[in-house]
Amino acid sequence: MANEIYLSQPQATPRMNLVTFWRTDAVVTLLTGDLMIFATGTWIDVMGMSSSMTTPLRLLGGYFIVYALWQLWMARSGTVSKNAYLIADVEMSVFGVLMMGAIVAGVQLNTLGVIFFGGLCGVGAFFLAGLWYYAYRQA
Repeated sequence: MANEIYLSQPQATPRMNLVTFWRTDAVVTLLTGDLMIFATGTWIDVMGMSSSMTTPLRLLGGYFIVYALWQLWMARSGTVSKNAYLIADVEMSVFGVLMMGAIVAGVQLNTLGVIFFGGLCGVGAFFLAGLWYYAYRQA
């Protein structure tokens, strides 16, 4: 009886690999920032914005690039610190509020692209803020 094998061994619960998701988010953010800087005319055409938005759009792209490089720098050792998750959570919450404000600007300027992309980016930012808060609590 001492050599019995039980089929229902306690298994460890699988955990989401947050560092991989962190790096993936950084790469997508970096590519988006690059597109905002180097393909500004295309972004303006797609979103129906005026041509005077070239400089603000490039500044926003530069912000995306700096944030993505910070994310990649924080994950260089294969782990991300608890404070980095908290900083990313706060940053994404602020970004989500700003992008939801873009919806109001899109309504006032009557540009459907700004309304759509502002809402999409706002919802995505709030999703990431929730995910980084979850990672902060798990770390």
